[in-house]
Amino acid sequence: MTIRQLRGLTNLKAFFIKSIYLFLLCSWSVGAFGKNHKAVKEKDKPKSAPRKPTADEIVRNFTFIGDFDMKDETRSNSKEIFWRYPTTIPIQTFEIQLERNPERLKEYFPVTMGDGRAIQHLNSGRVNFLEGKYEDARATWLSGRARYGKTYPYHRRNDYFIASAFLYKAYDYWLAHGKKYDLPELRQDFVNGNAFLSAAFNTKKDIPDALLDKVAPDAYYNQATVLYNYERWAGVVGAATSGLDYLRKTGRFEHRRDFHRMLAETYIKNHDYLEAVREIDLTLRQDVDPATSGSLFARVGDIYFALNNFELAEEVYDAANKLDSEYRRIKPTQYALRGESLFWMGRFEESRKNFQYALQGMTLPRSQEVLDENMQALASLRIADSYLAEHNNEKAKLAYFSHVQEFRGHISENYAKIRLACLELPFYEGNNIKHARELLAEIKDQLDKIPTVAQEIAWTCETASYAQHERNADMVERVRRFAQLYPDSGLLQTLVDPLREVQSTAIEPYFAKNDSHGAVLFFEKTRQALYPKVSDELAKKLFAAYVDIHQTEKSEPFIKAYESSTLENLGKLRLAIAYAELAASKPAKQRGDWLKKLKGINDGFIRDGVFFEKQASINLAIDRIMDTAGRDVFFPWVLKQALRWTEDDISVGCDMVYPLLQSLSDKKNVPDEVLLSADGFVDRYLKDLLRFETDCAYALMEYEANHSRLKKSELVEKYLKRDYLPMDAATVPIYWNLAEQAQKEGSVEAARKIWTLLVAKADPKMAEVRFAKARLDGRQTELEGLWKK
Repeated sequence: MTIRQLRGLTNLKAFFIKSIYLFLLCSWSVGAFGKNHKAVKEKDKPKSAPRKPTADEIVRNFTFIGDFDMKDETRSNSKEIFWRYPTTIPIQTFEIQLERNPERLKEYFPVTMGDGRAIQHLNSGRVNFLEGKYEDARATWLSGRARYGKTYPYHRRNDYFIASAFLYKAYDYWLAHGKKYDLPELRQDFVNGNAFLSAAFNTKKDIPDALLDKVAPDAYYNQATVLYNYERWAGVVGAATSGLDYLRKTGRFEHRRDFHRMLAETYIKNHDYLEAVREIDLTLRQDVDPATSGSLFARVGDIYFALNNFELAEEVYDAANKLDSEYRRIKPTQYALRGESLFWMGRFEESRKNFQYALQGMTLPRSQEVLDENMQALASLRIADSYLAEHNNEKAKLAYFSHVQEFRGHISENYAKIRLACLELPFYEGNNIKHARELLAEIKDQLDKIPTVAQEIAWTCETASYAQHERNADMVERVRRFAQLYPDSGLLQTLVDPLREVQSTAIEPYFAKNDSHGAVLFFEKTRQALYPKVSDELAKKLFAAYVDIHQTEKSEPFIKAYESSTLENLGKLRLAIAYAELAASKPAKQRGDWLKKLKGINDGFIRDGVFFEKQASINLAIDRIMDTAGRDVFFPWVLKQALRWTEDDISVGCDMVYPLLQSLSDKKNVPDEVLLSADGFVDRYLKDLLRFETDCAYALMEYEANHSRLKKSELVEKYLKRDYLPMDAATVPIYWNLAEQAQKEGSVEAARKIWTLLVAKADPKMAEVRFAKARLDGRQTELEGLWKK
């Protein structure tokens, strides 16, 4: 290659290098310009709103705060005085779920394969059941149970079928009578159905049956639901827990959310809010279903709201509303309760919007409910209150006036009238003084229609108007009366100082009218000013008032004065309630002294033969005691009381005495006097119960056969003397079992008497009669001979 060629090649390379450099430079310039241009564009472009979290994200990321201390009922949220209006937290309900589809019913109640009379009973009852003849089905299945007991493989299934007959019949009756659970015949059927469900799915749960495995979740759910609707909370916990255990073992999930919700509601009833929220939080995360999670969030909001924890309630209600909104649901109650929470937090504009949406939303097709009258009144009145708190008096006047027109006759009408009158007085720059004063004078003394706080506002407005314009003797008298009624009012600071002295006797009218709630409210409100020291006489009245309104824990500071006073029997019963409920509220180590005192009252009542006439207040007192750990201590007197009531009303024997006795069946060391009372009760009332409460009588016979304090031979003699007892499918098994127990006890002669009686009087076709004949025959039966070969 020549020098010239080499130079040409070098120049060519240089050209390419320069070209590449210029290309890169241009590219960078264009890119830089593009980036700068884009940056300018993005800068000028308005920012988009942050993305709203989805329902699933809300459920996954939300954390419930474990603050379950009771807060103050009201807050100082503005210069105005406000109080709580009637507010009802939604009641959680659960309905029994029974299959109605004819094809599915055949699947849930299939033909039982096999032969023999026991199987015929099952299948014969099934035909009646599928045709809706629940009474006939139940009678057939009960007959099979009584006759064949556990002698065939499907006796567990038979219990389930019997339970279903009771439940389906009761459910139809419930629907036909307005969905009321308190009807006696309905209650009996539901309770009986639950008893057989318990036999099938609790007592006999280890006996294999594919059908019962299939329906087990439904059975546990219905069992828990019946108990829930009759407020048997311990039973609800047991049934729901058994259902969850079954689901956990089998890997199934039917009704899992319902079980957790029932447990939560039970904890709420017992004021164990931490455990309630844990149950709700568990099912939210375990059974992820954002579409139905709004109601669970709202229930947590209800807990916070009931504790006056408005900050947490508002946050949770807001989340619940967002969840429902994504699925186009509106639940006005949640908006109303959120609005109330926001109101007490001082966020008046947000509060007003929520109340307005609650009122407007309930008329929309997407609404899941209609607000009750109290909640509508709350929303309407709080809208007006929010304007007043913001000092927008003109809008407040209009809103209060609208409320008076719309809610005539409602308790809140007077609240709005008070506000209107106050806004018309010079105190609020108004003009119509005469009209306002007349209205306030009419309303302020209606103690039965408006709360103490509203009365105080009425008095304040009226007194302030006189103090401004009519400084005379009449004004002084008005100020004096106002000071007596409202010693803590801020208005007194601007009025006559000598009239600031108050009379603590203002609480006595409440006691005179047996208004315990009013007395307690007045005491707590004025205690600091009026009662630096509480006299023994007042302490006794306050103790009784706190116990009577179910605030027993607050009665403890006054209990010594009450104990040291002379008490009649009703007073001692109130003291027993306090001992039982105070014991329940204390740690285990501190309960002993309270229970010891409770036992003292029980022993005294028994010793003195104390008896109360049957009435609602006495029943309530007994129920309160028996719902605590003191039930075992107070049981002996309660049983005597129930036995005494039974003398006048035999139904008490089944409704109260038998359940009390049954509750002892799993206890050891039952006092002899209790067992003696049980024997006496059966002896006295069995004959009449067989006529009027047959099922109850049979249950008592079974209880007696298993738990009587008598030897089996003595019990046999008692049965032999009861010539009024029928020999039917219900009693013959009891006789037979009694004979078997007597034989095991070594009382062969007593057993032979029963066998002889069965052979002589019972239906020869019954299995127990054939067995009795075999027992009486000294020769070996064919079957016994086979066993020994």
